[in-house]
Amino acid sequence: MKKIILFITLLLFGVTIFSQTIADIRINEFSPNYNGDLINPLGNKSPWIELYNTSLVSLNVGTMYLTDDRNDLKKYQLPKSDELKISANGFLIIYLDTSKHFHPTVASLSTETGYLALVLSDGRTIVDSVVYDPKLITDGTFLSRTIDGAGNWEITDISTPLLSNDIKIYESPNEIVKRLDPYGIGISIICFFIVIIILIMLYLAFYYIWKIKRPVVKTKRVEIKKEGEDFKTEIIHNEEEISSEVLAAIGTALHLYLLSMHDYENGIITIKKVTKPYSPWSSKLYNLTPTPQKINLPKKIIYEKNRPNN
Repeated sequence: MKKIILFITLLLFGVTIFSQTIADIRINEFSPNYNGDLINPLGNKSPWIELYNTSLVSLNVGTMYLTDDRNDLKKYQLPKSDELKISANGFLIIYLDTSKHFHPTVASLSTETGYLALVLSDGRTIVDSVVYDPKLITDGTFLSRTIDGAGNWEITDISTPLLSNDIKIYESPNEIVKRLDPYGIGISIICFFIVIIILIMLYLAFYYIWKIKRPVVKTKRVEIKKEGEDFKTEIIHNEEEISSEVLAAIGTALHLYLLSMHDYENGIITIKKVTKPYSPWSSKLYNLTPTPQKINLPKKIIYEKNRPNN
């Protein structure tokens, strides 16, 4: 059973491969008036066409015909060359130059007729063609398919030689804003409304926070009511909201009270005694040589001591 399934798979794959022929080549992009940086093998800037291989195998477009005349499908035959080989889902550029040349990727065709066709080697079967108005294709504009090898033709200002036409051009946020709002009016209006909305939200937030966290003072009031000959005492508990004026007065009073707790002695200099750490090296008790002390003797003793002996 497995061999049968494998055989059928290989058979289907082989049929698919061999069913893909040179007729799967399509004209994918066309530049009738090109003046960009792309240079043909002859060293000139010239119009060009892009061929696309829609098959899954490599194909060589040699011996096929290109024509710009509906009545002459064999106007220019591509030579046999390996340079005309297109890989699977690959691209090939054919340049259009009416000057004399012998290069396989340069065809002697004109773009002023408004017609271009790719013909099989039999010279009768048209594989693909494009009809356009040469007056609408100015310098810097191109004809390209929206989908490689199958989409409709459209005029665009973006060329993708040897690349897929389905390329998304990246635009930075600044470029998008500049394209959508070149004068900045929309951005100004959006910023204005954003500021207004933020201010409204802040107002509502502070308003409801104040309502939730408002200062409330509990009061107690005693009322005496007379009922006939008896007096009835009633204690009434109440909660009153403190106004902003009262809060301001309380804050000012607290501030002044805290200021009055400080002593201000303007013009008074306070001299503090500087204490030095004790060290035996600076103490007079530990001097090596004691300081001589003066002894006061009576005058009589001094006289007897100094008198000469007879």
